[in-house]
Amino acid sequence: MADLFVRHNGSTVEPTELRVNEGGVEAQEGFVRWGGQLHRFWPQRDPEIVSTFNAIETKSWRDNWGWRDDTSKPELSGGYNDRVYQGEWSDPPPYGNHRGYWFYDFANIQSVLQADGGRRIERIEIFMRRREINGYWRPADIYLWTHRLTSPPGGKPALRKGPVRIGALDRGDAAWFDVPLSWGRDLRDGAARGFALFRQERGPYAIMDGLTNHAQSGQLRITHS
Repeated sequence: MADLFVRHNGSTVEPTELRVNEGGVEAQEGFVRWGGQLHRFWPQRDPEIVSTFNAIETKSWRDNWGWRDDTSKPELSGGYNDRVYQGEWSDPPPYGNHRGYWFYDFANIQSVLQADGGRRIERIEIFMRRREINGYWRPADIYLWTHRLTSPPGGKPALRKGPVRIGALDRGDAAWFDVPLSWGRDLRDGAARGFALFRQERGPYAIMDGLTNHAQSGQLRITHS
C-alpha cells in the first residue's frame, strides 16, 4: 500500500485539503492545498523488484490425437516432443489443432507475489523462441491464453482467458513479449497458473521450442513493487 506525501521547499508538510485524481491510494498523483496554493504530489512507492520464473514442463495437445508424446524427431535426443505448438499443419490429411502449454511451479510464484500482503504487479513478460523450420513460413502472430493447470491432465486441457495477440515471431527468432497486466494479477491471486497458445481458427501454424531445446522456453519476468 502506498503512502501519500507532499514535499515543499524540502520539507514534508501535512495536507489540509486533498484531491486524488483516481481515488484512494492507488492514484498515480494528486494535489494538496498548502499556503493558499495547490501543490502536486505522487504516492510514495516501494522499490520495484524483477523476479523470473522458469517453466517446469512444456507440452502440446491436439484435438484429434491428444497429448503429443512422439519420440521420432532426431533432434529430441531420445526425449519426447515437448514443443509448444499453435494451430494446425494444413497439408491433408488433417493433423489436429494444437494447444501448447507452459506449466510452472505455481506455489513458488504465489509465495513471491503474495508477499507483504500482495505485491503490486507493474509488468509481466514471457519469453519464447520459434523453431527455424516447420510452421507458417512468414512471421506468425502469437495468441496467448491463461490456464489454471500445474501439470498436463489426462484429458483435454482447459483454457481460461484469451486469446490476446502478444506479437509475432519469424522462424528462428526469439523475443520477450508483454503479457496483459491483469493476467499478472491473476497469477498473484490464483485465477491463473500458467500460459498457453491456441487459435480456434487453426492458424497460423507456429512451433515454439520446448524445454528440451531451450531451457528459457516460457520463462516469466515479472516486475512488482
